[in-house]
Amino acid sequence: MTFKRLILMLLVGLVGLWTLTLFSTSTANAGPLPPRPTPGPTPVVIIRQVGQGAAIELHVPAARSTWWTVVQWQDAQKNWNIVAGWQGIFDEIKAGTGTKLWWVALTDLGIGPFRWAIYESKGGKLLAASEAFNLPAQSRTKTVITVGVP
Repeated sequence: MTFKRLILMLLVGLVGLWTLTLFSTSTANAGPLPPRPTPGPTPVVIIRQVGQGAAIELHVPAARSTWWTVVQWQDAQKNWNIVAGWQGIFDEIKAGTGTKLWWVALTDLGIGPFRWAIYESKGGKLLAASEAFNLPAQSRTKTVITVGVP
């Protein structure tokens, strides 16, 4: 190895050490790192327990897919009022019988009177209505009402 080569390697090594020292001291003098947010607890979704609430179900023989079903409640003056969330077309029509199912919350168990009403279409002529009934009184039960349309 020649003397020139040895000096060149020594200079390259010194420049390398000086560069490392320069960068390490500049970050060391910068102070502590800024605070980072610590993750909070993971949100837990609580799913309704199995078996709470009940259901009401309408059965209409010889149903048509265009018919509109509505659940109504009776006020103190004996007027029938539409339950806003309990209306729509049949869930299915199987072997000619249309069915519609609605969930009943625990807080609504046993109240009434209600009735099912079947209309020709949404906003159309009333075709038939069931007898008055109360919502199921017990959780995990279903009240089935059959309404024939003349």
